[in-house]
Amino acid sequence: MLRAAYWIAARDGLSAPGLDVLQTRLLPMPELLDLLVQHVRPALEELGDLKYAEEGLRQVLANGNGAIRQRKAFHQGDDLADVIALTEQH
Repeated sequence: MLRAAYWIAARDGLSAPGLDVLQTRLLPMPELLDLLVQHVRPALEELGDLKYAEEGLRQVLANGNGAIRQRKAFHQGDDLADVIALTEQH
């Protein structure tokens, strides 16, 4: 089951459902990521990193992860140079 979940996540990223391993169910990725942050919340608060985790999650959900942004850059110009330029900006 985990191998299939890894494969789906690698292929589809945030647009695919994710596997909640504790409940053995598929959930929309935003919901699953929120559950992860809630699960590690005490540690994030203790280390002072909760706001960074929440902001990073908001950015990824709003703008997509690196793979999504790279595919979009490629499809806009059908040129790998666009992908490289995007990577250099970050």
